[in-house]
Amino acid sequence: MNAQTEVEWLDDQSIQTEGSRVLFWDGRVDNRSDLFVLLKDYLRGDWSNPALALAAYKRWGTSGFVHLIGDWSVVIQDDTDRLTVLASDFAGVRPLYYSATSGQVLWSSHLQSLVDSTGISELDEEYLGAFLLYGGCPNRTPYKGIYSVPAGHSVCISSTGTKISRFWSLPVRDEVRYQSAHRYEEELRTLFREAVSVRLQTEAPVLAELSGGLDSSSVVSMANHLIRSGAVPAKSLASVSYVWQNSLDEPFIREMESFCGIKGVHISTHETPLLSKTHAGSAQPEILQPLRQEVGFLSRQLRAKVLLTGMTGDLMMGNWFDDSLQVSASLRRFRFGEACNDALRWSKILRLHGTSQ
Repeated sequence: MNAQTEVEWLDDQSIQTEGSRVLFWDGRVDNRSDLFVLLKDYLRGDWSNPALALAAYKRWGTSGFVHLIGDWSVVIQDDTDRLTVLASDFAGVRPLYYSATSGQVLWSSHLQSLVDSTGISELDEEYLGAFLLYGGCPNRTPYKGIYSVPAGHSVCISSTGTKISRFWSLPVRDEVRYQSAHRYEEELRTLFREAVSVRLQTEAPVLAELSGGLDSSSVVSMANHLIRSGAVPAKSLASVSYVWQNSLDEPFIREMESFCGIKGVHISTHETPLLSKTHAGSAQPEILQPLRQEVGFLSRQLRAKVLLTGMTGDLMMGNWFDDSLQVSASLRRFRFGEACNDALRWSKILRLHGTSQ
């Protein structure tokens, strides 16, 4: 990159303080009150979420992003150190893509926008190989020269190069011990209530995906309880479900709608296909993209500002029985004993014990 780094932004939002400015912010911060105490000397009278992100960076550098609890992505221009800093929350809920070539940095929250702006069409073979082997590749996209900000990481781009740093790690060694199983249930319910509650801090209508399964039904039930009890600012809740002919889920969907007393919108997968020819040719084809587009239209019609989903709930709650990625990860590191132990534990959970089913 050249000594003078030119910065262009596709999503423009600027919050400025001495020596640094936020060029882009997308997301929500859930621990604002805690951050006010920690960062009051750095906020300069601006209490917005972008200002909190900038203050955290000014006080602690990129490691300070760990204090921002919520769903977010941010781009900061550091004029003092001549850096462009991009970062994403621990789960990567708000994607952020970037390209740094010829002294120019471009970014966007939409891959298609960046592909169109850069004109890049060459495929990234490393991404394709990792996708086929592992199902994904952190910090890469299908397009050579266009990258993604890894979850829980910051990317610092300067005239001398690009540096990627981790600011969050999964707390796998942290343990919580209670004297009774009932206490674990209470704590899980408390955390689940908090997780849903922080996403309902708006008076605008709320839309929730409802499949009739355990995960989405739990989210809808909790959101409905919080709204009806007045525990959150949100005032109304509607659900959206994907249905097809002779769907086994539909009776459960209607039961949940009746139980919660909410209005449900059903989108037929016959009328809206899982994947269309048009979407297959986009920068990042996704099997559910046409359905997501319909949900976007519905959200605008309802003026909803929040979309709740139960996706990945099985994985988070320990109901995901496919442990192949963990076993294969050990094999790739040539830790054959560890892989065998993981495979044995996996088989015991499934009660297969190496026998054919």
